[in-house]
Amino acid sequence: MTLTELQKTYQKDIRGRRFTQSTLPLDLAQAVAGQSRWSKGSATVLLFLVCWITTFLLCFLGAGIGFDSVSNSVVLSDSSFICGDPTESRFVLGVMVVWLVVLLTQTISRSIVALAIALTLATVVYGMLITTGTLSSSQGALLSFTITISLMWGLTFLTHILFRFAIATLDVLFSAPRLVKGLLIGLTAVSAVLGSLVSNGSSVTELECSYGTVPLWANGVAIATGLSWGLGMALAAWWLNHKWQVPWRSPDVFREWALAVGSWAGTSVYNLDLSRVNFQGAILANTDLRAEKLYRTCFQQATGLERARVDCRYLDLDNPKVQRLLTHATSRDRNFRDLCLQGAYLRDANMREFDLTDSNLIDADLQHTDLREAWLVRTEMVDADLGYADLRRANLTDANLTGTDFTGADLRDVHLVRAQSARANFKDADLTGVCIEDWSVSSQTKFVNVRCDYVYRKYRNGQPSDRYPIGRNFEPGEFAVLFHEPENELEIIFKGDDFSYTALSLAFDKLRNQEPDLQLKLNGIEHRGNLWVVKVVSQDPTVELTLEQRLSAVHQVSRHEQQLEASIKDSLHKNYEETKQRLLESEQLVKQLAGVSQSQAEALKELSKKSFGNSFFITGSTITNLTGSGNIEYTAAAQQVRDIVTYGTDRKQVAPIVKQFVQLVKQQQVATTSADQLELMQQLILAEAEADPTFRAYLLQEGQPIMQAMAGTPLVNVIQGAIAQLKNPPKN
Repeated sequence: MTLTELQKTYQKDIRGRRFTQSTLPLDLAQAVAGQSRWSKGSATVLLFLVCWITTFLLCFLGAGIGFDSVSNSVVLSDSSFICGDPTESRFVLGVMVVWLVVLLTQTISRSIVALAIALTLATVVYGMLITTGTLSSSQGALLSFTITISLMWGLTFLTHILFRFAIATLDVLFSAPRLVKGLLIGLTAVSAVLGSLVSNGSSVTELECSYGTVPLWANGVAIATGLSWGLGMALAAWWLNHKWQVPWRSPDVFREWALAVGSWAGTSVYNLDLSRVNFQGAILANTDLRAEKLYRTCFQQATGLERARVDCRYLDLDNPKVQRLLTHATSRDRNFRDLCLQGAYLRDANMREFDLTDSNLIDADLQHTDLREAWLVRTEMVDADLGYADLRRANLTDANLTGTDFTGADLRDVHLVRAQSARANFKDADLTGVCIEDWSVSSQTKFVNVRCDYVYRKYRNGQPSDRYPIGRNFEPGEFAVLFHEPENELEIIFKGDDFSYTALSLAFDKLRNQEPDLQLKLNGIEHRGNLWVVKVVSQDPTVELTLEQRLSAVHQVSRHEQQLEASIKDSLHKNYEETKQRLLESEQLVKQLAGVSQSQAEALKELSKKSFGNSFFITGSTITNLTGSGNIEYTAAAQQVRDIVTYGTDRKQVAPIVKQFVQLVKQQQVATTSADQLELMQQLILAEAEADPTFRAYLLQEGQPIMQAMAGTPLVNVIQGAIAQLKNPPKN
């Protein structure tokens, strides 16, 4: 038994089946899905019949107009005479020829505009010729002309659309459609001949009854006009579909219609959860795959996915290059910017040098994937699995790697600039040569058995710099010791202008003595650009907010020595001199950790700001980011997020509002990364919900429909997070 015969033996025939969640098997490898022969045959016959009828009517009308256009040149058996005025028919033919030229070179929308212009001009010119007496026709001829040309255009356009749709549908229905499309053209030719003959016969009969025999050349003109008109529409439709790559490009209206008919009565998993379903090697043509969830669904080596009906609710499965990536584990087009590949199954894929900037790879399975030199800038990779993946020289600047699994991955020379690596697992990974400027890790970040000879601490002019350690390599295990964050370590960020060693020392000392249960320990201070990062270890994760509040409370007393003395005397400590000495020791510790001299200490400046999430604060009615590089008026931003929630169930209406919001915060330099933009949006929604009970009630009531409408987009997490905080507000 050959390999092909063996594969067919194990194929599961699921054609025409409509699955429910309870009847859906997880293993559908090598399955044959799609339509039954009966449903595919019925759809084909129906398409042929509709095209046959419209072609017959079009050729009937075309042959009649062709005959009328030469009627005044008809030579009867005994004399020549004028049989009616052929001007109307010639005008009709002229306008239609012009439109056909436009139709073959432009899109449908442009051809409609061109026809409207041509029809208007022809009607105006025809009316002027009648008014000036150039034509002997009566005023009623103008109405007749308008009706005739409108009827001819309408029928021609309808036939053209039907043929393009029929040919696109045949491409979807059959894997090798040339024979069946040739049959369609053949039947069209028969219909065109019949329509032309019937039309010509009726015209000739009417003329001969009054004047005698009509010459053969007149019959030939009429039949040729009708036949060429009908066949021209069919051949033009075939050629235009080939030119515009219909139905293979997306989005396209003919593709959508063709896929709808192509999946009629076929295998259906509509609205089901296909998480971890294995379609490896399956035949999926003519299947309704509009699933609710496609979490790590395997489509590798599957065929016919481009001929299945899909949508983009979970990931961008309707994009042809995404389909090719999922089925072939690679793609000739490497530009995947801004695409949603959430939960995609991409094991062993070849994605070398792919551009995945701003793409969504949340929960994606990328085990053993080749991502060498790939651009993953600002890419969302939360909880993605990159076990044993090859990421050498990849750029992960500003990437969200929270919870990402890099077990055994090759990360040599990777740019991890400002990458968020909380809870990431680097077990057995090779991190030699990574650039870690301003990256962030947490106590849950795992560095078990990490291999790393050296790192770069700075990124300047597009290149990593400041190699560390200098002149040697890390000892085994040294990297993990240096960069592993202790349990319960918190990072509190302050702007450079608002940071004061004295204020930090006072607040830290008072907190340790007033709330000993917190078990506070000052673990370090880092200076990152214009920011100061204070690292505190505590058993209470809410200490961050408490410490910030205490700093705000004591900032005034830090500015004046007398007020500072009075504040210390009023503290909870019993012994003033002991407190003062402890404060001095605490301040010295702060300065030592920060690596600064006594002369660099400065008074605490005014802190009249209110925290707004983790990355922003509000001063008056202005929202500012932590770096102070940009600000925006609260009212302008709040109105936009209210509109996003209000129209949240209409994805098309929300898209431009979201785009406008992103552009606004980017232009104002308030939130330049996707993560910051989403955080700001969520904080604004929360603030508006807390201030407006009506808006709060609407958000809680319509939250689920909004998330369903926005499935597959980051807005789902924004709405979900806002609702969760409203229902379960954090404890202060």
